[in-house]
Amino acid sequence: MATEAEVKAQERRELLNDIRRRRAATAQAEGSVRAADEGQYPGVDPVKKGPFDDEINQAPENKMSLVNFLTNYFTDPKLSATGAGIDLLGRLGATTAPITQKPLETISQGGDNIVQKAGKFLFEDAAKVAAKINSGVSFDELTPGEKFAIASVPAEAIPGLGLAPDVLKLAKNFVVNAGKSTLRVIDDITQPVGVTNEGINMPMTMSDEGVSPYPGGVKSTIINVQDENVAKILEDFRTGNISRIEAGTKLNDLIPKAGILKIDKSKAAGVQVDSKFNNVFDEYLKSNKFEDIYSTDIYRSTGGKNKEFAIAPQRVNAILKAKKIADEDVTDASYYVKFNNALEEFFPRAKTEQTYNSSDNIFFTKASSTVLDESRSVFKYLNEDISKLTKPKSIKVSGLDSWSNLKVNSKEPIKGNAMRYLKSNIVFDESGKTFQNVKKDLLVNNKFVADNIKKTKDLFLDKSKAAVFGLDHIQPPRFGGTNLESNLRIIPQGEHLTLSKLPSSKTTATKSVKAKTGFEDDFFKEGVKIVDLIQKGNYDEAMKIANKLDVMVNDFKSVYKNTDFVVGEPHFAVKSGDKTASFVRYSDQLNLTGEQKKIVNQIFNKTEYSHKPNAGKSIEKQSEDLLNTYEEIALLSGGKIEKEISKQIYRFNNGGMVGISHLTRPLGNF
Repeated sequence: MATEAEVKAQERRELLNDIRRRRAATAQAEGSVRAADEGQYPGVDPVKKGPFDDEINQAPENKMSLVNFLTNYFTDPKLSATGAGIDLLGRLGATTAPITQKPLETISQGGDNIVQKAGKFLFEDAAKVAAKINSGVSFDELTPGEKFAIASVPAEAIPGLGLAPDVLKLAKNFVVNAGKSTLRVIDDITQPVGVTNEGINMPMTMSDEGVSPYPGGVKSTIINVQDENVAKILEDFRTGNISRIEAGTKLNDLIPKAGILKIDKSKAAGVQVDSKFNNVFDEYLKSNKFEDIYSTDIYRSTGGKNKEFAIAPQRVNAILKAKKIADEDVTDASYYVKFNNALEEFFPRAKTEQTYNSSDNIFFTKASSTVLDESRSVFKYLNEDISKLTKPKSIKVSGLDSWSNLKVNSKEPIKGNAMRYLKSNIVFDESGKTFQNVKKDLLVNNKFVADNIKKTKDLFLDKSKAAVFGLDHIQPPRFGGTNLESNLRIIPQGEHLTLSKLPSSKTTATKSVKAKTGFEDDFFKEGVKIVDLIQKGNYDEAMKIANKLDVMVNDFKSVYKNTDFVVGEPHFAVKSGDKTASFVRYSDQLNLTGEQKKIVNQIFNKTEYSHKPNAGKSIEKQSEDLLNTYEEIALLSGGKIEKEISKQIYRFNNGGMVGISHLTRPLGNF
């Protein structure tokens, strides 16, 4: 009676013999097919494949076709479970080839005992295939026999699939020789595989979205949500900085064996996020206590429908970013216009065409009603005034209508709403920009300036309504000025427009003095009178008014010593096209004679009509000075400034500030 050891030895011999026969047959068949395809058999044509040759043997009498079918059947994952198993094992073997090639070459050298001989027989081909892969050949480029060979490497490491106990030990031995890292790789991405009557059974996870790149039952690598890199990805997803597919892809790149992605060729990216992602994200949420806008379900207004629509984190994130841009926009457009324009950057496909807002006299990009509804919900959560997101009431006769009704090159004066429309939306000089665009470039796009202005507005109790500053034309267009940066200054709003008229009793001036805009208005009106009188030949009266201009300029200089200004001959705007205009001398419009034009030039072209104490000061420096001077006022006001105070503040000599309290005594003493 044979001993137990003899029985086991006989079993091993039978198993190895069976393996030899199968591999020899496969190799022979493969070699025969290759030889036939290469024309090595005289009078025998290469096997011609029909349209279904990969699925069925179309020529049963042709043994080459049958072998070809069988080899594909046992290696093609589309044709059989066995093929799926071999394909998976083969790709695994190809992945580990860089670290298994050397141990395989050592094992395949063979030896005297049965284990060593088995090693040479089983892994000699695998060693060659590993070397081939490492030279740059992909797994898909391998022959069926080569796929079998490389698949045998991870197969020996999988319990239940090994060829025999001794051979299994051999396989484990080469893994140990390769290093523990190799063992972990195999253990992490393989699973127990059984052998059935149909062959190797490698179940694949199926879903409506596609086939997982990881086999069903495979032990995925555990994702540690406390890991800094993992937490960063999950937090970016939670707060809407990245989408679900972006987060899944980042996690998969970080931990390739986590099984986060599943193959889905119907998707543009070719993959879909696996449900495992939800589990990971839920664990992240549970391990952290978030109390912010992203941890609260926010629903958009539904327009009266009895439904609720949750706002996705990405959209909340975009709305908050748009709000930040609008909050920091220091132009004088309404908040509604600023916010809609900001939304365009984040919702480019949810917008309408450029829309005219008559109350602001400017065009803007209006967001969709859905985005605005969502924005109102976000503002409500933040306890912000949602009325800011309501379109301002329209003006009966808008600037656009007034402008459209004007004839090109007409001498009809442009004024009122049409003039305000021109100022914001029409190009009239060599700058090639509207004033609205110029302001955006200087005050919004220039982050240094925008930051200083924001800090200045933060000094006020109600920063949204504070009249802080104006972007002023040193030489206004009605006196021949342009929108070029060199002709623009940042000045306190009181100095620019809102400061009350200062009586002569409170100043060293001979007459009452208005803020800069009021001063320019008066100078312009008187200048028009002068040109009219000259055109009529009434030179004496014209000179009397001209003398008044000299006094007006000197008085303004004596009070507003630090204010830049240039005044001169009156200019009127003329519509030159649908979207263009020009400012022309009033004297040219009246067709004055050469002698009359000479008199006009002598009256208005005076050096004393130009005052530029801040010449050469950059826009950045101007914003810095504005902040510094308002900080002084804030200190005197106990930390915060009332908006009414800002209307009565202006700079005197050397940039100092004057407030309401100073207006009760003569200003010439400063």
